[in-house]
Amino acid sequence: MRSLVGKPLARTTIEVPVNQQVRLQFADRTLSVLGSGMLPRDQAPPPAPPPPPEPPRHLQMREDAFTSLLGAVQNARFSSDKLGVVRVAAADNWFTCGQVVALLGAFDFDNDRVEAVRLLAPDVVDRDNAEVIGGAFQFRANAEAAMALFR
Repeated sequence: MRSLVGKPLARTTIEVPVNQQVRLQFADRTLSVLGSGMLPRDQAPPPAPPPPPEPPRHLQMREDAFTSLLGAVQNARFSSDKLGVVRVAAADNWFTCGQVVALLGAFDFDNDRVEAVRLLAPDVVDRDNAEVIGGAFQFRANAEAAMALFR
């Protein structure tokens, strides 16, 4: 209960078991219990839902497959071609932050690195290690843009 200016005037706690009910009345500045008892069967609270299943744990790209991917990205001549290879690989694979950093080393410009992170970020299995990716950038603004993709 609160005064007109919002200050508490009185406080009380009533503990009620989950399957029971309490009827209260507030009159003449008094809170009183009118009755209590079991809830009717049709008003009982529903059982708690089962906990959600654990998300599937994805496995990172195998080392031999990753070595081939890295070679393909490094051998591509233009940034657009390199990003195309990364785009195709990101569609069907999962990566560690270390693998992302290795791929970023194949790009010459920070803007292309940010775009590569944009493509790879949804498929990173160890997102809690994402801070290592920031070290692959020359400019702080680009590193921050890349890191924002993991928040």
